[in-house]
Amino acid sequence: MYRADRVARFMTGIVRFFKPTDVVRMITVNGAPGLGVFDGDDLTAVASFTMNRDRISRVDVIRAPLKLGKLI
Repeated sequence: MYRADRVARFMTGIVRFFKPTDVVRMITVNGAPGLGVFDGDDLTAVASFTMNRDRISRVDVIRAPLKLGKLI
């Protein structure tokens, strides 16, 4: 398990790969809360959160647009 500050640093590091025009929206991923990164109408990245007792216990990030298809 990682401390919240390490997870926050990791997530902040991922942001540097986004373009200034990218938009982040809250979405549902496999029935759980998540974030979607959009370039216009195209979904380019997804972060899904696994919850355990109202806390995030796992973060999965996919930044491969071809693997994402049309999830939403």
